[in-house]
Amino acid sequence: SDDQVLYVGMQSSGVWKTEDDGETWREINSGFRIDPYYGVSIRSLALDPNNPLHLLAGTEVSGGLPAAVHETWNGGASWSPIANGPTFLADKVHFVRSSPGTILLGTLGGGVWRSPDNGTNWAPNAAFPQYSNITDIAEEAGGRLFACQTATFNTQGGVFVSDTGGVSWTFDESPGGFRSMAADASTPGRIMGGLPGGGMLF
Repeated sequence: SDDQVLYVGMQSSGVWKTEDDGETWREINSGFRIDPYYGVSIRSLALDPNNPLHLLAGTEVSGGLPAAVHETWNGGASWSPIANGPTFLADKVHFVRSSPGTILLGTLGGGVWRSPDNGTNWAPNAAFPQYSNITDIAEEAGGRLFACQTATFNTQGGVFVSDTGGVSWTFDESPGGFRSMAADASTPGRIMGGLPGGGMLF
């Protein structure tokens, strides 16, 4: 990949790209549905670690337009909505490093959705309860995955854990409801969680 190329998702103005390490930027929104008053807001954005031209972007509800997930295979020159994907807002996009071709979407209201074939087919995971809000997904060295579930009126806050590339998950309520997590990609067991009201746990 080119270290000079960076992407950023913006509120109201979609995805922007630089090819000179941030010196200049340009919008790359061809293919997004754009509301004439509110534009298009990017909630989540991720780059495929195995293909620098492949990205997924989750958009927010904008005006009369619903949330959606869009994909590009040409570095943002054009985008298209994914087929068979969730209609929920995608708060997190995660390409699974330990399982190339596997992509996870953490959604607000629909739990975790998984694609085993680089985004061609998608399915929700039955381990996540109805109205499950997944706000972050992290992967540590060795491939263990963590998905943060925040508490709602009928779901507990806690962390789902997977050692199967997102095929199966188990729930641990002991950490409470993390809003975000980060995992050390080189050292197993080093995990950090950010709490909704502020503060971190290690």
